[in-house]
Amino acid sequence: KQQKKENNLELYINQFTPLNKDGNGNLMMFENSTVKSPEISLKRGKYELVINGNSLQGKPIQGKNAHLLIKINEQEIANYYLSENLNNREKKLSFEWTSDKKARISLIFDNDISVNGLDRNVVVYSIKIKELK
Repeated sequence: KQQKKENNLELYINQFTPLNKDGNGNLMMFENSTVKSPEISLKRGKYELVINGNSLQGKPIQGKNAHLLIKINEQEIANYYLSENLNNREKKLSFEWTSDKKARISLIFDNDISVNGLDRNVVVYSIKIKELK
């Protein structure tokens, strides 16, 4: 289920599929892959998707951190490189929803690499959707 607080919608990590979690219940992505939320109801309007996550390995590999592509119902709304800095994990992404269809959010990790004993991964701590007024 989704939890609604005022105009915020908290998406539960444990409802994304396929699901890999760490011992703290965070969503982990260890290789190039896609995870999807359950279907959610959004009314037409402007929103902000707030993702809390990091690129894991502690430092960029070959000059790059983990990269996420974010889609809603197969429509790309954003893509960005996550920070490796644990104090810099929140990313706010604005989008407009113009459909009456239910929405499904996809997170696509598309630049996994393992080189010289280093392995680039993604951790997602939380995902929220805020309705903008």
